[in-house]
Amino acid sequence: TPNKYPTSEQFQDLMRSLGISNEDTVVAYDDHHGIFASRLIFLMEYFGHEFSKLKILDGGIVEWKNKGYTITKKNTSKPARSNYETKSAMEGIIVSCSDIFHNVIQKADPDIVLIDTRPEKEFKGEKKRTTRSGHIPGAINITGQDAFNYDKSHKYLTLDIVAKSFKNIKKAPRFIYIVTVPIALLMRMSD
Repeated sequence: TPNKYPTSEQFQDLMRSLGISNEDTVVAYDDHHGIFASRLIFLMEYFGHEFSKLKILDGGIVEWKNKGYTITKKNTSKPARSNYETKSAMEGIIVSCSDIFHNVIQKADPDIVLIDTRPEKEFKGEKKRTTRSGHIPGAINITGQDAFNYDKSHKYLTLDIVAKSFKNIKKAPRFIYIVTVPIALLMRMSD
C-alpha cells in the first residue's frame, strides 16, 4: 500500500542495490516541492543514517532547470552493490492509530497536538482522496503547502515564514503528530 513503510530488510536491500553506503552524504530531490525527497530523507534517518549526511536540494529539479543547469536523459551507470546496514528504527517516531485514538480522541494526553498537513479541502472533507473524507477530531490543519513556494521555483519557505503557520497552536506541545513528512522534516532540520 502506498502509505506503508518498508521493513528494515527491504530498505537495507534497496540502499545496497543503489550502492549507497552508511558513510555517504545523500542529497535527495524531486519535482514535487520536496514531498518525495523528504520521505526518502525521513526513512533514511528512521533506519539510522546519520542525519547530518542527509540533504534535500532546495527547489528540486524544477529550480535546477530554472537555473539553467545541465540535465541529461542518459542512464546513470549501475553502482556496485554496497554493504549498507540499517540500524534499529527510531523508537516512538511512528505512532499507531490506537495511540492517536487513546491520546488525542480519548484525551489521555492533553499535551499532544495532532497536525494534519494535507491540503485544506481534504482536511475539510470537500475533496475525497481516501475511503473517507475529513480529518481526525481535534487535528489542526497546517498544510504541507505552507512550507513551499508554489511558484515556479519550488523552493522551501524560510523557517520564519513556516513558523507563522504554527501561531494558532495555543499550547506548547510535548508531542506533535504530523500526518505527512515535509513539515516534520523542516521542523527537524531547524533543531
